[in-house]
Amino acid sequence: MIEVFKNDKLEMKYLKFGKGNKNMIIIPGVSISSVMNYKDAVISAYKKFENDFSVYLFDRKRNMTEGYSIFDMADDMIEVLDGLNLKDLYILGTSQGGMISLIISIKRPDLVKKLNVNSTTFKVTKEYYSLFDKLIKYANDNKIDELLDILFKALYSKELYDSIKDSIPVIAKSLTKEDIERFIIQSKALESFDISNDIKKIKADTFIVAAKPDQIFDYNDSIILNKKIKNSELYIYENYGHVVYDEALDFKDKLYNFYMK
Repeated sequence: MIEVFKNDKLEMKYLKFGKGNKNMIIIPGVSISSVMNYKDAVISAYKKFENDFSVYLFDRKRNMTEGYSIFDMADDMIEVLDGLNLKDLYILGTSQGGMISLIISIKRPDLVKKLNVNSTTFKVTKEYYSLFDKLIKYANDNKIDELLDILFKALYSKELYDSIKDSIPVIAKSLTKEDIERFIIQSKALESFDISNDIKKIKADTFIVAAKPDQIFDYNDSIILNKKIKNSELYIYENYGHVVYDEALDFKDKLYNFYMK
């Protein structure tokens, strides 16, 4: 069920499902449209969790403005979590959502029971950002088909890309001006992101997942995260892309086992 958190500072949509007494929080990466559009797929993908967890999938806040940073995203996420009185969290963060999750774990360790970050990094280099800079230019030029083609090639394995590439024109036509503006703001937020010096502050048990090869963030960053986070474990998938957390059939089992042990 899609709900809306609203106070005098922000408004944010979220999906809630499951009936367990543990609180699982999903923070997604940069999205070309609202993650609420994929609610049925998320509920299906995390069906295994619904008896033990109350699962919350969060969108970015409404009315993001130019200059909205990943640190702002984390602060807003904390605002919402406190507002909903959610504690002892089992957090799942993917890509940019992983960065947000890392910041939350640094700033508010009292909120985090267990942390899972996937296909993420602690520092966005110029090399990493060059892809998003290119995507931003396509977005500003309204070349949405080209944007999606480059993005999907970077996100997915070749097999999955080949299976969905013919749908790119349909997806492009479905996107609104607001969708594109939100995508640009989220993408710009990645520039110069760096929490290298603060990673060691994370105390929560952490499960780090990466893919080899990942065309967006190098899996070696996950190896460094594993070394810097004291109570962490790492799993690297071979022959998957950036969205390994969606493509690898055994990921949900690995995550469930980590949360439950």
